[in-house]
Amino acid sequence: MKIRNYVALWTIVILGSITFLFLVVGLDFIKNEYRYLLLSKSEAASGDMKSAVSELMRSFSGGVSDHILSIAYGESLNKTLIDMKDQFGADWSFVTINNDNYIYPYNVRASTLVADSRPWYISSLSAPEQFVGNEFHSTALNASVVTFSVAFKRGNTLFVGGLIFREKRFFDMLSSKLINIPFLILNGNEIIYPSKIAGKINKVNFQKNVVKFDDELYRTYRENYDHVMSLAGVQSNTNYDLVLLIPNASLTRKTNLSLWIFLSLLLIADGGAFIIMFLIVGHLVKSVESLPELLLGFDIASTTFEPEPALEKHAKKFKETRMVYEKFVDLFQDLNAHVEELKATNEELEASYEDIENLSNTLARESNELKELSEASKLITLSTDVTEASEILLERISNIYDCDGVKLIEISDNGLKTMSERGLEFETPNLLPLNERVLLGKISLTSWNGKNYAIVPILFESKPIAIVIMMFKHGTPSERELESISNFSVHFAALLNSHEMLAKLKSSYIYLAGRLAELSEFYDYETGSHVQRVGKYSEFVAKELGMSQNFVKDIEIYAMIHDIGKFKVPRDILTKKGTLTREEFEEIKKHTIYGEQILGDAPFLEMARHIARSHHEKFDGSGYPDGLRGNDIPLEARITAIADVYDALRSPRRYKKGFSHEKAVRIITIGDGRVEPSHFEPDILDIFKKYHLEFARIYEKLSEEEER
Repeated sequence: MKIRNYVALWTIVILGSITFLFLVVGLDFIKNEYRYLLLSKSEAASGDMKSAVSELMRSFSGGVSDHILSIAYGESLNKTLIDMKDQFGADWSFVTINNDNYIYPYNVRASTLVADSRPWYISSLSAPEQFVGNEFHSTALNASVVTFSVAFKRGNTLFVGGLIFREKRFFDMLSSKLINIPFLILNGNEIIYPSKIAGKINKVNFQKNVVKFDDELYRTYRENYDHVMSLAGVQSNTNYDLVLLIPNASLTRKTNLSLWIFLSLLLIADGGAFIIMFLIVGHLVKSVESLPELLLGFDIASTTFEPEPALEKHAKKFKETRMVYEKFVDLFQDLNAHVEELKATNEELEASYEDIENLSNTLARESNELKELSEASKLITLSTDVTEASEILLERISNIYDCDGVKLIEISDNGLKTMSERGLEFETPNLLPLNERVLLGKISLTSWNGKNYAIVPILFESKPIAIVIMMFKHGTPSERELESISNFSVHFAALLNSHEMLAKLKSSYIYLAGRLAELSEFYDYETGSHVQRVGKYSEFVAKELGMSQNFVKDIEIYAMIHDIGKFKVPRDILTKKGTLTREEFEEIKKHTIYGEQILGDAPFLEMARHIARSHHEKFDGSGYPDGLRGNDIPLEARITAIADVYDALRSPRRYKKGFSHEKAVRIITIGDGRVEPSHFEPDILDIFKKYHLEFARIYEKLSEEEER
């Protein structure tokens, strides 16, 4: 594929990704905004409904109380009842004097009922001289009614009286006070107000929360009617539902504006990204295409290279293409250097006869060097500590070669690291030009910043694993004189390699821990993200506590296998849907002890064992299996405990639904009887209170990844 086509393809992918991201984020925002507006308007309408009921009660209160008192003071009973009914437009007015009932218009059944068993009578006596409301089905009047009543006692005579409205008349009064707030009253799924014969309801779909009323579309908000009435002071016993109708146009008007703003931003983002990509890609393509043309300028036969300036400028425009170009230049220069080196080698052969004489003179000194290095090799063999062995090796090298300073550098996958040094401190010379010789295990001599250096690779199975660098202010030993170091450092190389193997072994333990965590979680809950989330929560808390980098890294892994002991708990107990017996629950509690047993005695897994055994211990001493209290509980177990409790509260299980973040925070910080704040270390609980939204972010992120 041509570069231009490749870049064009990726430009389309990037623009498509930006568009997709904008669509996902923007549409989700608009959806949430619509829901928020619906909830806000619904709560406001519900509040207006409660205010309307309270206002009706206040409008009746003074006048009705005056009428009942006038009866108590001797006014005409019949006239007063007629005046009450006419003044307030009620269906009936009534008064009970001791146990005698009087009602207007007259009703035989109502006048003979036993008053002290009726809701209005009980409510009035429970709040003497206070205006109270009740809603119920009256068998005496054979109608669903709403009563407003008040009780007065004068001497030995008890007066209880008020107004009675049929439900339809009461609903009409509410509707007249709520002109701009349409509502329905439901009995089950039957609309009892407005009545079906009113001809105003065009379409009803309560499953989708939609009603078409007077040819206008409304969203519905349903509340328990009895609850709303009780908040306004009317004790209702109807099991009705109150359905508030929110005009859909008022909700969509603002969300449509947000949609247009979002689409405008999307066009701006895509256009800006396209312009930027167009400008960058043009320069990038020119830079990449100039490289093969530049290579044609290499002439190995004549050892010359004359690059075209314009092409060289394009090749150096970007860091990556400049690096490729410079690597080719370095390669060409290295080839020239090797040619010169071959010439020098030929000259050295001609002078080899003189070297034989010099070799004879140095045999005695080399014999002493071999003795010193041999003793060093024995001491290193007896040592098990890498640092101690490093000091032994550098001490003998410093004594034998009389260097001003010496340094031992380890070679690992992470780069170079100084292990030990002796004598004068010095800056490590640039080893890049010598990289090839070091990889081949060859000794190198070099000069840098006015000092001379000898670089000796230490090999293990023909692979360099360390470098000895000796610094000399004046002169250096020959490569041949330094070869003894490589020959006698084999024991040190073996020790260093063993140290590296131990590090890899620990990494293997950590990898195994991760796999065991996934397996144990599947064995119990059949979800893969619970153990990952517990690890991430624990890692976050450890960081906030200021723990070391190794501690933070280890707890993220080992917190994931906190429930590994459940492997030894019978699976029929773990997956039981009903209530556990006491014996079954005691068996589940043993998973903490089983977990410690499974992890064994490996020193690398000490933290994992602490977490497995003690993550159900509680700071106030009420936990298990050992009833540890306070700081007697290992820190890593105290951290994992709050992580495990939070995720258990949020996660759905076969025996419960998952709680919201807000409810989980409320349970942990306030308590609910089973979980109490005293169960957690105060410092760790303070971190949770301060950063609980980070817990929510971790939960949502990993849960979404699992669903995908």
